[in-house]
Amino acid sequence: MKRLNASATVEAAYIVPFVFFVTLALIVLILMLYDRMKLHGDIASVLEYGRAQAGAGKRVDADELESLLSEKLTSGYLLCDVTDARVTVEGEKITVFAVILMRSPAGIAGLRAPGISKVVSYTVVEDRERKMRLIRAGREVIEGWWNDAD
Repeated sequence: MKRLNASATVEAAYIVPFVFFVTLALIVLILMLYDRMKLHGDIASVLEYGRAQAGAGKRVDADELESLLSEKLTSGYLLCDVTDARVTVEGEKITVFAVILMRSPAGIAGLRAPGISKVVSYTVVEDRERKMRLIRAGREVIEGWWNDAD
């Protein structure tokens, strides 16, 4: 009778769980990255709304921006909770602050990792117009230099 070699089964018993957990870890990291990018996008849209209000000559209301931010933070996050979201307005400066708490893959059971990161972003109302003037001036210098080189 012919004997079968079981070494492939033994090797697979070590390799398959390793590959499974590496794949699971990559999926979790991608979902966490998605949540961070979504939070940055939500903060950027709140800052843009506040900058547009200030640009239109309206008074920027921190409470209105904070309610807009909390509305945006209620849905769309997969593996994290966003807490401690605040908006402050100090003269021409609008600051948005939020803490993102990443859940473990066992988040359904309510397990959460400690606060891994804080996301803070701000804008100054006059910044954009000044930057655009600098970009235009730089473009004119480069175009003039380019035309002189021909």
